[in-house]
Amino acid sequence: MKSIILYLSLIIVSLLSAGFYRAGGTGGAWWKNTKVRDLGCPIVCLGWLLCHLTAPWWAYFLSIGVMYGSLTTYNKWLSRWLYKSESVLWCSWAFTGLTYGLSLFILAWATGHWAGLIYRSVILMVTTCIWSEMIGKDWLEESGRGFLLGITLPLMLIGT
Repeated sequence: MKSIILYLSLIIVSLLSAGFYRAGGTGGAWWKNTKVRDLGCPIVCLGWLLCHLTAPWWAYFLSIGVMYGSLTTYNKWLSRWLYKSESVLWCSWAFTGLTYGLSLFILAWATGHWAGLIYRSVILMVTTCIWSEMIGKDWLEESGRGFLLGITLPLMLIGT
């Protein structure tokens, strides 16, 4: 029963993260502002981790801030630097996924779950890049990246 609750809660958090991620990319009304993505995704993701990972309160608080920062950019500067392109290219998506994963380094430091952080970071780097390069529809692309943020959370439970 415990594992069913774990999986159901993970699906719910991943769908909420997908919704916040997409809403923050549409612009316009307050609930479509980028801050909805930047704050909504970290709050739901770290809320899930709070229920399944023992860490000091300050580690969660600081991780919300770092994850917020990772969500504020697509790292277009890397495409400009490497390819002189104004588009967000694969290298920028890979770096973006990597920063999404590494944004939980404070939790890894507080818990010793470095292996989980590394696995999650590499998986997010690869899947964010592939997803963003392969999908052409904005709503699906953005929702998918938000979903990946949530669905990879159990990797943070892997110990040292």
